[in-house]
Amino acid sequence: DGSEFWLSTDENPANTVNIVGSIGNGSAKSTTAVALTQGQRYYMEALHKEGGGGDNLSLTMFVPSTPVTCSGENLPNEGAAKAFDNNSSTKWLVRTTNGWIQYMYAANVTKIVTTYTMVSANDSPARDPKNWRLFGVKADSTLDLLDTETGQTFASRFATNAYFFFNTNAYRGYRLQVDANSGDSLTQIG
Repeated sequence: DGSEFWLSTDENPANTVNIVGSIGNGSAKSTTAVALTQGQRYYMEALHKEGGGGDNLSLTMFVPSTPVTCSGENLPNEGAAKAFDNNSSTKWLVRTTNGWIQYMYAANVTKIVTTYTMVSANDSPARDPKNWRLFGVKADSTLDLLDTETGQTFASRFATNAYFFFNTNAYRGYRLQVDANSGDSLTQIG
């Protein structure tokens, strides 16, 4: 009696690594978390040796809900989470002239926000957001308009612009609705 779980670093079975090995005799075993990349394909293999009846293999995978959602993204390298990773050399890219990105706090956490920053991404200034609205997201998912910006520009690539607004309400999350970019068919935020 025994079980093993193997996980590949990609979709190739030749790259598998034993994550949970040689479990047997009714014992349960867990392993440390293994981070997987959204949009990436992986090969997984579970092996189970039946010894005398009544044996089983159960595998539980925990997929945390992402705090970031959006109208579109360019996976795997330019996904929505890149807009919130505190790394100005990464970016969120959507293949339209407009779009939205939303960040939600965990559980029932709410926060009062009165300032935010926007960072221009690495390449085309024409992809920079020009006109947008910032909304607070209530617990029932309805939106309150908090800030509107029009005609915005960035001094250079990787430039950070700060925006301030009056707000006394705590929200479950915040949504940025880009209404127009600076002329390209793609929109990006660093």
